[in-house]
Amino acid sequence: MPPPTTQTQPSVQQLASRENSLFKKVVRFYEQKQYRKGLAAAREILKKSPNHGETLAMRGLILNSMGKKEEALESIRSDPNENTTKQSKRTKKHYSVKNLTILRDLSLLQIQMRDLEGYKETRHQLFNLKPGQRQSWIGFAMSYHLLKDYDMAQSVLEEFRKTQLDRPAPTPDKLYDNEHSEFLLYQNLVLREAGQYDEALRHIQVHEKDIFNKLAIAEIKSDLYVRLNSHDRAEITLRDLIERNPENKKYYYMLEKCSNLTNTDEKSKLYENLIEKYPKADAPKQICLQFLIGEPFTKSMGSYLQKGFQKGVPSLFQSMKYLYSSTEKVQIIDKLLNTYLSNLTKYGTFDVSSDTDEVEPASTNLWLQYYLAQHYDYLNQPDKAFEFIDQAIRDTPTLVELYMFKAKIFKHVGAVQMAASLMDEAQSLDTADRFVNCKCTKYFLRANQISTALETAGKFTRENSSPGDYLREMQCMWFELETARAYRRLKKYGEALKKCHEIDRHFQEFVEDQFDFHSYCLRKMVLCAYVDMLNLEDHMKGHRFFRQAAQIAVEIYIRLYDHPLSEHDDNKDENLANMSASEVKKLKSKQRKQQLREQQEKQKQIDADRKKKEFQRNRNKEDAEEEKVKEDEFVSEKLERSEKPLEEAMRFLQPLEDFSSNFLETHYLGFEVYYRRKKYLLMLRCLKRMKKLDSNNAKFHSCLMKFLKSMENEPITDDRLRTIIDDELKSFDIKQGDSVKKIEDLNAEFLKKNINSLTHRAEAAKVMLLSNPTNNCKAIEFLTTLDPNFTDQNLKTCSSIYESLQSGDYGTIENSVIEKYRNECHKLWPQADLFQTNPTPPSYTSCDSHTNENSCLILSKKSKCIGLTIYSKRPFAFVRHLHHVNDYCPLRILNTIQITIRVFRACTENNIRTVAIYSAEDEGQLHRIKADESFKIGKGLAPIAAYLNIPEIIKVALKNDVDAIHPGYGFLSENGDFAKACEEAGIIFVGPSPDVIYRMGNKLNARQSALDANVPIIPGTTEAVEDLNAVREFVKEHGYPVMLKAARGGGGRGMRVATKESELEEAFQRASSEAKAAVGDGRLFVERLVSQARHIEVQVIGDHYGNVAHLYERDCSVQRRHQKVIEVAPATNLDPKIRERMTADAVRLAKLVGYQNAGTVEFLLDDQGRHYFIEVNCRLQVEHTCSEEITGIDIVQSQIKIAEGARLADLGLEQDQIKIMGAAVQCRMTTEDPGNNFTPDVGRIDVFRSAEGFGIRIDSASAYTDAVISPFYDSLLVKVIAHARNHQEACAKMVRALQEFRIRGVKTNIPFLLNVLQHKQFLEGSITTSFLDENPVLFKFIPAQNRAQKLLSYLSEIMVNGPLTPLGTDIKPMDIKPELPHVKKREIPNGWRQVLLKEGPHGFAKAVRRHPQALLMDTTMRDAHQSLLATRVRTRDLKKSAPFVAKNFSQFFSLENWGGATFDVALRFLHECPWERLSELRELIPNIPFQMLLRGANAVGYSNYPDNVIDAFCQMAVDHGMDIFRVFDSLNYLPNMKVGIDAVGKANGVISAAVCYTGDVADGTRTKYNLDYYINFVDELVKMGIHILSIKDMAGLLKPRATKMLIDAIRQKHPDLPIHLHTHDTAGTGVANYLAAFEAGADIVDVAVDSMSGMTSQPTMGGVVAALQNTKHDTGLNMDKVNEYSAFWEQTRLLYAPFECTTTMKSGNADVYKNEIPGGQYTNLQFQAFSLGLGSQFENVKKSYIEANQLLGDIIKVTPSSKVVGDLAQFMVQNNLTAKDVRERAEELSFPSSVVEFMQGQLGQPHGGFPEPLRTQMLKGKKKIEGRPGADAIPLDFDKIEKKLQEKFGEDIIRKCDVMSYVMFPKVLEEYIDFKKQYGPVDLYPTRVFFVGPRMNEMMDIEIEHGKVLHIVVMAIGELMPATGEREVFFQVNGQLRSMKVKDKAALKDHKVHPKVDKNKKNQIGAPMPGQVLDIKTKVGDTIKKGDTIIVLSAMKMETVVKSAVDGKVKEIHVQIGQQVQGDDLVVELE
Repeated sequence: MPPPTTQTQPSVQQLASRENSLFKKVVRFYEQKQYRKGLAAAREILKKSPNHGETLAMRGLILNSMGKKEEALESIRSDPNENTTKQSKRTKKHYSVKNLTILRDLSLLQIQMRDLEGYKETRHQLFNLKPGQRQSWIGFAMSYHLLKDYDMAQSVLEEFRKTQLDRPAPTPDKLYDNEHSEFLLYQNLVLREAGQYDEALRHIQVHEKDIFNKLAIAEIKSDLYVRLNSHDRAEITLRDLIERNPENKKYYYMLEKCSNLTNTDEKSKLYENLIEKYPKADAPKQICLQFLIGEPFTKSMGSYLQKGFQKGVPSLFQSMKYLYSSTEKVQIIDKLLNTYLSNLTKYGTFDVSSDTDEVEPASTNLWLQYYLAQHYDYLNQPDKAFEFIDQAIRDTPTLVELYMFKAKIFKHVGAVQMAASLMDEAQSLDTADRFVNCKCTKYFLRANQISTALETAGKFTRENSSPGDYLREMQCMWFELETARAYRRLKKYGEALKKCHEIDRHFQEFVEDQFDFHSYCLRKMVLCAYVDMLNLEDHMKGHRFFRQAAQIAVEIYIRLYDHPLSEHDDNKDENLANMSASEVKKLKSKQRKQQLREQQEKQKQIDADRKKKEFQRNRNKEDAEEEKVKEDEFVSEKLERSEKPLEEAMRFLQPLEDFSSNFLETHYLGFEVYYRRKKYLLMLRCLKRMKKLDSNNAKFHSCLMKFLKSMENEPITDDRLRTIIDDELKSFDIKQGDSVKKIEDLNAEFLKKNINSLTHRAEAAKVMLLSNPTNNCKAIEFLTTLDPNFTDQNLKTCSSIYESLQSGDYGTIENSVIEKYRNECHKLWPQADLFQTNPTPPSYTSCDSHTNENSCLILSKKSKCIGLTIYSKRPFAFVRHLHHVNDYCPLRILNTIQITIRVFRACTENNIRTVAIYSAEDEGQLHRIKADESFKIGKGLAPIAAYLNIPEIIKVALKNDVDAIHPGYGFLSENGDFAKACEEAGIIFVGPSPDVIYRMGNKLNARQSALDANVPIIPGTTEAVEDLNAVREFVKEHGYPVMLKAARGGGGRGMRVATKESELEEAFQRASSEAKAAVGDGRLFVERLVSQARHIEVQVIGDHYGNVAHLYERDCSVQRRHQKVIEVAPATNLDPKIRERMTADAVRLAKLVGYQNAGTVEFLLDDQGRHYFIEVNCRLQVEHTCSEEITGIDIVQSQIKIAEGARLADLGLEQDQIKIMGAAVQCRMTTEDPGNNFTPDVGRIDVFRSAEGFGIRIDSASAYTDAVISPFYDSLLVKVIAHARNHQEACAKMVRALQEFRIRGVKTNIPFLLNVLQHKQFLEGSITTSFLDENPVLFKFIPAQNRAQKLLSYLSEIMVNGPLTPLGTDIKPMDIKPELPHVKKREIPNGWRQVLLKEGPHGFAKAVRRHPQALLMDTTMRDAHQSLLATRVRTRDLKKSAPFVAKNFSQFFSLENWGGATFDVALRFLHECPWERLSELRELIPNIPFQMLLRGANAVGYSNYPDNVIDAFCQMAVDHGMDIFRVFDSLNYLPNMKVGIDAVGKANGVISAAVCYTGDVADGTRTKYNLDYYINFVDELVKMGIHILSIKDMAGLLKPRATKMLIDAIRQKHPDLPIHLHTHDTAGTGVANYLAAFEAGADIVDVAVDSMSGMTSQPTMGGVVAALQNTKHDTGLNMDKVNEYSAFWEQTRLLYAPFECTTTMKSGNADVYKNEIPGGQYTNLQFQAFSLGLGSQFENVKKSYIEANQLLGDIIKVTPSSKVVGDLAQFMVQNNLTAKDVRERAEELSFPSSVVEFMQGQLGQPHGGFPEPLRTQMLKGKKKIEGRPGADAIPLDFDKIEKKLQEKFGEDIIRKCDVMSYVMFPKVLEEYIDFKKQYGPVDLYPTRVFFVGPRMNEMMDIEIEHGKVLHIVVMAIGELMPATGEREVFFQVNGQLRSMKVKDKAALKDHKVHPKVDKNKKNQIGAPMPGQVLDIKTKVGDTIKKGDTIIVLSAMKMETVVKSAVDGKVKEIHVQIGQQVQGDDLVVELE
C-alpha cells in the first residue's frame, strides 16, 4: 500500500500542567501494560486537546497493543497537525527516550503505514539503544533498503555479518544455521537490487557453504552469470537446474540465451538432446513445438499427441493451446487429428504403414475424440465439437471430464442453463471431487441459479454453517465475484454491491494481516520472503479479483446514478410476471420466511449487542464509547440506495487507477464517473491514458466524443482551464486548423476506418444518438445490421448489443426492432439462452423446482429396482431371500444364506421340493447345493443387485413351476410391491398380504395403526421425511436426542441417533443411505429417543381367518449400532402384568390390521414400566429361534402351513396352549474383529470346529473349513442358541459352547460375546439398550493366541519364499538332534552363585581371591559362538545344555551368556527376546554366576545413551538373573567406563572392570601402550570401587612373557584384587598364556568347550583343564564331562552350518600379532571380504588394517572401535588407497560414517588424542566433541516410551523389558513385535526347521505349552495361482488337513499388488477392513484436518468411514470408487 498522505501545519499545541501530568501517566501506563488506564488518561487529555499529536500517537500504540489495529491506525492518522514521524520524534524525545517497547511498537505502525522515513529514524534509535540485538541490525538495514539506499543497507548488513563469524560450528544434528542462511540470501538480494552483480556473485560464491537453500544458490548464480555474460558458467549451472527440475521452462529459455544459438537447427539439436536425456519431461517438448515449423513440427507434434492419447492425458489440449495462435500449425494439427481418427476407426492404429500388428486400446480413441471436441470448440465449430464429445460420452458414459467439457461447449454457445445442468450431471458422477464441485457451482452462478449454487458449494463447506457465510469467512473470492455478476444480471444491485464490498474488505484484511509479520519476519530471519510480502501488499489491489469486483461496483454505481431506485422499486418481484401462479406463491412464501428469519436474526443481534453494552458499562463506564458494537456496514438495501453513488464509485475507482492503470477499462470507467462529476481535467487524463493504451479503441472514441459534446453544450468559462484543455486536445488529432472538427465528421472518419467491426459500429451508433438524437432510427438500423464480413460478429458482441438495446442504452426502441434483432441472432446461435423465443426468466426458485423434479425422478427409478426373495417348487418352493443395494452405499444386513437353509430344512421335513437362485459371487455357497434345484441370476449385475431384480425373480419362479416364495427376513421381505408381484403372478407369498405390508411395513403407517388400536407410541413425525430441514423442524419442537429410522424398516439398518445439532447431518446422511441400501427407500422416520429403555418384542402369528396368537416376548436390548447381538427369551425380570399388557397390545394391533403369518411387534419399555410401540416387522426375524426354543413351536413350518390355509387351531396354536418352557439365549456370531472396532473380516475359514452338546442349537450356513467369507454380503456366520431351565443356566451353556468353537482364518466376535455373557448385569437380566455404552469393559478383550495358525504361517512362508533369517552361506543345517543326559533339578549342586548371594559382591570378590585353585569362565554361550557362528545360536539349544552344565560344572566361576552382540542379534535375526533368554537360563542354572559384556556408557547398544538408561538397564539385567558385569570401553576411556561401573554398583551387581589390551608390553620399542600405561589405568579403575579386574585381550595379542609381566605387575601393586584374563586363540598360544597367567597370580581365565574353541574363539576348555591337572592350580573339573559337553556342541554346531566361520577360515594365524585384529572381527572381516568378492585380497585387507590403525593413531581395538579400523581398511582396499593417499586426499574423500563419528569424538577420547591434521581434514568442518559423548544427554522418560509403545502395539504385549529393548534398538524391537504378531512363538521350532523349514512329509512335534503338542506334517505345496500370485501350502495338524495361502514373492515381481500401509508412517492411511470403496471425500491437493472423513468403505453391508489421524495435504489417492480393498491396503498418502 502507498504511504498515507497527511496534512502538516507549523503550529504545535502545548499541554496545560494537568494534561502534561496526565500525558506522563499515559506513557507510564503503556510501559506497565496497564492499557485500559492509559486509554482513560489519553481520553481525558483529548477532551480538552482533541488534536494533540503526541496523545493521539500514544493512544494509537495502546490500541494496537490491545489488538485493535484498525482503530490504532485511525488514531495515528487522525492528527491534523503533523505527520507521524514528527509526533513520534517529539514523544520519544520528551518522555521515553529509552523506552524500547514504545519504539518497537511505533516502528511496526510506521512500516505498516509505509512511513519509511519515520521507520528509518525509529530503527536508528532502536539500533543505538540495543546494538547487540540481531533485530536491531536487520531492522536498521531494512529501513535503508526499503528507501532504496542500497549502499547504506549493504554497509550495515556487512558489519552485522562480521559479528557473526564466531557463531557455533555446524553439528551432525544441525549442519546448517538456517537463520544465518536466510540472512546471507537477503544480503545478496540487496546487492542484486543495487545492480552490483559482480559483488553479488562473489558474495554467493564465498558464502555458498553456509546457505541451506541450494536451489536458490543455483538460480541466483545462473541469473548473475547471464547478467555478467558468463555464458559458459551459466550453462553449466542451468543444466544442473534442469537436472533437478526438467519441467521448469524458465531454465530452458535461459539455457537458450546462454548457448548463443543462431538458428532453428541449432535450437532443434539442443532440444533433441534434452528430450533424449529427459524423456519423461514435457517442458522441452512443448518449447520445441513453439519454434518448429513444417515437417519437423508435424513429426514432433504427431509424436507428442500420440503419446498423450495413449496415456489418456485430460489436459493435453490445454498444454497445446498456445500453438493455436499460428494458422499454419492449426492446419497441421487438424490434419493429424483427422488422420488419426480415420486410422484408428479403420485399422485400430495411428500409423497404417507401421510394421507392428498391435492395436491401440479403446481408450486411445476416447481421448482422441475428447481432444477433437476441444479442438473444434476452440476453432468455434460447435457442431463438430458436439459430435465428438457426444460420441465419447456414448463410448464412456462415466467419465467426468466428458460431461464437464460438454457443459463448456454449451457455455460457449450461450446455453448457460444447459451448461449448468450438464455440469451438475458431471458433479453427480464424482461427488467427492472438490474441483468439479467448484466448477458446478460456478456454472450455476453463471446460469443465475444462486440458491442451487450455494447448495452445491455447501457439500464441501463446514457443517452447521451457512455455505455463503463459510465461503465469505474463507475469503473465497471467485465465488463472491461470480455471485456479484449473477446478482447484477438479475438486477439485484444491492446484493451485487455487497459482494463487491466484501471482496474489497478481504483485500483490506490482507493489508492488515501483514501487521503481525513485521516483527515475526525480522525475528525469524525470513527476510527475502518479508521483502516479497511488502512488495505484494503494496500492489495487492492490482489483483484481478479486486479489479473485476471494482469494475462491477463502479458500473453499478454509475447505473444507479443514472437510474436511481425509488422507494417503491422492488427488484425482487420484477420477474413475477414471467412466473406461474404456483411459482409466484412459492417465491412469496420463501420471501416471507426469509424476512421472518432476518427479523429474528436481527432481533437476536440487537439483544446480544444490548447485553454486551450493558456488560461493558457495568465493567467500566469510561470505556463505553470504545466498546460500541459496529453495525454491519454492508446492507444491500442501503448500498443500492446510496445518496452519493459517485462518491461510492470513487472508493473503488481510485485503487483501479493506482494499481490497474494498464487496463483500458479502468480509464473508461474513470471517464464515465468524472463525466458525471464534470471533472474536465480528470476526464482528459482518462482520455490520454486510453489513447496511449489503444487509440483505436471503440470506447475511447465514444468517450472522446462525449467529452467534446459536453464542452460544446457547456462551454468552459475559466480561461486558464480552457487553455490547458485546448493544448491537450492537440494531441488527439481532432482539429482542423484551430477549430475542433464536428462530432459527426469525426464519427464518420472513425466508422470508415472500422467499418467491419461490430464493436466499433455499436459505439459509433451511440455517438450518432449523442450528436443528433433525431437520428434514432438510423442509428438503430445501423447498429442492428448483421453481416458475416464483420470481424467480431460473435456471440459475446451480439449479446452485449442485445442487452444494451433492452436496457435502454440506445434510447427508447420499439419491441419489434429488438425482436427482429433477437431473431437474427437466434439464427446464428440457436442454442444461446439469451436469444430463445421464451427464455426462462432468471429467478431464485427456478433451480429449486428443477432439483425437486430430479429428486422425484431418481426416487421413482430407484423404486423400480427394489427386488428380493427366495422361492421353491411344488407344492411350495423356497429360495434364498435377497437384499437391496442402491447406487451408493450397501449396508450391513443379516446373512441371507443361514435363513435360506433354515427354510429349506423346514420344507424338507414337509416333503416340499426347494429351488434356489444365486448370483455369480454365491456359486460356492451351501444354499445352492442344499436346494433341490438352483438357478443363476443377475448376469452382469453387481453382487447384491443380482438379487434385486423382481421381474427376473418372478420369471425364474414361473419358468420352474414355483408355487410359493418365502421372503426370509430383511430385503424385500417387508416390501408390498414384491408381495403384490407374487400375488399377481399366482405365486403364494409366505407372509402377510401386500396391503398389510404396505400398512405395517411402513413405520409411519404402522404408527397410525397403533394409534387406532390404542397402543402407546413415542412422539415422532407423522410422515416420512426426505430432507434435513424437516428433521430440524421436528427437533425444534421436541428437542434432542432423536432417533432417525428407515421409514420402511431395515432390520437395524437405517438407524442413527443424534444427541446434538453437530451430529444431526452426519446421522441423517448415514441413516438415509443405509435405508436406501436395505429397502430401497431413503426416507426416514424421526422420533424422540427414549433412553435407558429395554427393547422388548412380541412374536405374533396369525392365520387367514382373523385369529392371532403371541409366542411371548424376547428381550433384544443388547444392541450395537442398533443391530441386535444377543437375544433373550423370555425377557428376564419382566413384571407379569407388563408382559400381559404388551402381548395384549401386540395381538390387538395385529388383529386390527388383519395380520397373517408370522411377525413381530416391537416396543420400548422405559424405567417407569411404560411401554411404547416402535414398529412392526412383517416377516420372520433372526431371533425367532429363541421363541421356538421356549415354546417348542417351529415358526417356519407354521408359516408354511398357514400359507397353505391352515388355521391356528389346526396347528395347536391357540393362546391357552402356548406356554413358556425354560429360557433361551441366542448369540449372533459374526465375522467381525472386535479388537478393530468390529470391522468386518473377509477371507477363507482355515479351521472351523463347532460346538455341540445338550441344550445347544447351531443355525449356520457358511461356517465350515475352506468356506470363503466375501465382502459382498452380511457378516453373520453362525447363530448359536442355548436353551436351559433358566436364564443363568442358558448363559452358562452358551459360554461353554462359544469356548468350544475354533475358527481360524477370519476374526469373529466371540471374545465380545463372552464378555457380555459373563457380565454380572447381563446375568442378572437388568439391562437396557445403553448396556454396551455404559460398560466399556465389555470392549476390552484378551486376544486369542492363535499359535498354531501363526506357526503354520511361518512354515508356509519359508517353504514358499525361503528362509526368513538371512543365511550366511548355502550350506544347509544338518538333520541331527543333539542330546545330553536328563538332569533333575535336585541333582544340581551349589556353586559360586550361592557364595555371591550370601556374601554380596565384595564378599564374593574376596572369596574368589582366597580360592587356591584356578577358576574358569565358560564363554560357549556367548563369545565363542559370536566368534565362530556369527552369534546365531538360539536359546533353545543353549537351554538344552544348561541343566548338564549346572550339574557337572558347578565349579565354574561364571558363564558368559549374555550382552554384547547377542542382545540385538536375538531380536533381529533369531526373533527371540534376550530378556527371556536370560530369565530361562537363570531358572535352569541357579548355581553358576552369569556374566555379561557391558559397553560402558553404551550398555549393549552402539549409541550414547543418557545415564539413567544405563542405570535402568543394569538394574533390569540384575532383576532378570545377571550377576557379573564385565564393563569395558572400546578406547579405555575412563569417563565412559565410570557410567557403567556406577550403574552396576547401584544395581548391586559384581563390577568386573576391563582393561582392553593392545600392543606388546614385552616390546620396549612400543611405548604408547607400555606397562606403565596399564598400571596407571588399573589404578584409576581401583579408585572407582571395582570388585574384579578383567584383562580383555580381544585380539589374542598376549604372549606368555608379556602375560606374566603384566599380571605380575598388577598383582604386586594390588594383591587383593581378583584378576580375570580374557583372550582369543587366534595365534594358537592361548593355553600357554593361561599357564603363565596363573603362575603370575591370575585368578580366572576364559575358556570355551573344546568343540567351540580355538581360532578366533577362546582357548580350549579341555586343554586348560588337562594342563592344570595335578598342579596347585588344578580346576577339579571332570575331563569326561568336559568331553561329553564338547560332543554335544560338536553336533549342535552342525545345526548352524550356514554361519560357520570355517567356510572361509580354516585355521588360526599368528599374523594377528602384526595386524592386531580382534578375534570376532577377524572372522567377520574374512567373511565380508569373500562376500564382497575380495576373498583373494584378504591379505591386503589385513595389511590395510595395520595402516588404518596407524592412521587413526594406533587405538585400542574392540567393538565398536575395531569396526572403525575395519571399515577404514576395507574402504582403502576397495578404493585402492594407501596410507599416504588417505593423508593427501583426506579433504576430498568420503569416509565411512563410523570413521567420521570416531574422529568427531562420538566414541570418546583415545589415548594420546586424535591424529592431526588428519582429524580436521576428515571432518570437513563437522563438530568436534570434547569430553564424554552423551554427558549432556537428557534423561529418558521410560513411562512415556512405554505408553507410546502400548498405544501402538497394545497394553497386553508391551512389558518393561520391551521398553528397555526399544531404548537400545527402537526399530529392531518394533520389527520383532510385528514378527511375533504374524508368526507367533517360532522359538518352539527345532533349529533346522527354524532356519530352512522342514522336509516334505516330515513329522514335527511342537509343544506349544506343557502338555499341549501340535503334530505337524507338511503335505504339499500347490501350484502358483496367477490371479493372486499365491501358493497354497497343505499341512496335517493333529490329524486334520489345514492349508495356508502365501504370496510367492518371486512371482509377485511381475504381479501388480496393491501397496500396504506402513504403520510407522503417520502420513499413510490404510483401510481398516476389507471392503468396497463407496465414496472418496477428498482429492489430491486437498488440505485435511485430523478427524476429516476421507474414504467411505462398505463390507457386509456396513459402512465405515476412514478418517485421517493427522493434519496434512493429500499427496496421492491409491484407490477409486468401486474398488475392492483388503485390510491395511494403502488408500491415501499425505505429504
